[in-house]
Amino acid sequence: MFDFLSAPIITSSLSVLMGSIVLYYLHTKISERVLNNFQVSDTWIPENELVLLTGGSGGIGRQIMEDLSRQKVRVVVLDINRPTFELPENATFYQTDITSASSLSETGTAIRKSHG
Repeated sequence: MFDFLSAPIITSSLSVLMGSIVLYYLHTKISERVLNNFQVSDTWIPENELVLLTGGSGGIGRQIMEDLSRQKVRVVVLDINRPTFELPENATFYQTDITSASSLSETGTAIRKSHG
């Protein structure tokens, strides 16, 4: 009934298809490991994360800060302009000129002191 399945072209095609699937799977897994420095990634726990966000006082930066804060991620906002809104409880603001090495150094020291 299924004699056509034993034809050499069919068996060769199925072998190539199965080999391609296996190679794709291996490529995906190896790439995932390379991107994570061969570390098995644990479950992401937002409360354990600290994000340093530049330009978080307005526009896209503000939206990113609000989205991360809703997920309970601790956010450190660096901006030259003070926010015109109230920051969420898990967000901290540092007025910093990111084009100034001395300003960044001072801010970095303050962040390490308060956030570890």
